[in-house]
Amino acid sequence: MSDKSNVSIRLCISPSLDYSEENVKDYLGSIPLGDLGLDKKDSTSLQVIAKLDKKCFVGDHPVSLKNTFWWIAYSEAGNPVGFSGLKMCKKKENKGLGYFSRAGVIKSYRGHGTQKKMIKARIRKAKELGLTHCVTYVKGFNLASANSLISCGFKLYNPHYKWGGKTALYFVKCLECGK
Repeated sequence: MSDKSNVSIRLCISPSLDYSEENVKDYLGSIPLGDLGLDKKDSTSLQVIAKLDKKCFVGDHPVSLKNTFWWIAYSEAGNPVGFSGLKMCKKKENKGLGYFSRAGVIKSYRGHGTQKKMIKARIRKAKELGLTHCVTYVKGFNLASANSLISCGFKLYNPHYKWGGKTALYFVKCLECGK
């Protein structure tokens, strides 16, 4: 039996990648969900992320893959079990701000620290990029993710614009505060 807490987190896509129509053609429509078993035809990182997104967020809108750093979490056996993203905010008024855009862990790997490992990987990258703060939100019912963010130093806050909806919980972490 494998140790579900022993996952590796790998940065697999950076925003400088070519996101042309040709490279992401049918990245969501042609991927069978199954049990996340991958073969050579659907083993690109974009397809793995899209497949994990569909599995983790059933019925939700698909994640935008553009302009984002993406990580994939792999089990000891090398199977993808989670993903997470970090966007650098481009607007002048948001200079220095990073946005944790999406993260998901398949059900059988939840509760074993995978989400926290992905949060810490994104914090490290945000610091490397010279960002000063990271923000994100979780759906109000997703207390496990909220607790993971809190345990990694995020604080609840009330933004002026509620981009995740009125019932979302919003989080911020200062990267310059030494915490």
